[in-house]
Amino acid sequence: MAWLVYGTRRGSRGSPRLLVSVVLTLLAPEDLDLPLINRGDLKTLKVRQLERITTEAWRQDGVLTMLDLEWLPGVNDALVRELLGLHQEQFGVLLPTAGTVLGLGSTLTHKTIVVETALQGLGTQQIARRIYHPGGRGSVPPGLRPGPDAAVLAGCQQGHVPGHRA
Repeated sequence: MAWLVYGTRRGSRGSPRLLVSVVLTLLAPEDLDLPLINRGDLKTLKVRQLERITTEAWRQDGVLTMLDLEWLPGVNDALVRELLGLHQEQFGVLLPTAGTVLGLGSTLTHKTIVVETALQGLGTQQIARRIYHPGGRGSVPPGLRPGPDAAVLAGCQQGHVPGHRA
């Protein structure tokens, strides 16, 4: 299926982000072999679909919005959020969506996740792979690399704001 999505490549200075056309596979042959006996089976199928379509869009320089992720597999927003969370918990990988990659919407942005994983000791290449970072497709930009700024952000998350006395 062809679908229009937000592009991951930036246009010239000041120009709006362009939409790009991507080809997505909603139902793959291996999906047909899955039993659909209970809700858990349905969730397994929907997680596979979300993983596949977000990755396919990413490989074509695009990202899907939460609304796309509701419409395409035919599920509601609460289930999409649950399934994205399940995928991240199970595989430790954040699927590339408009919210996480471009900072659109109310989802957890990749910057927060970079800080959290950097504090856990992961290297920049590992972090970039986990969050599908668009900056060079494998590099974390200097502003997001672990270092003093990461420690400050981590302190802010724990309620310690620099220059502020409790």
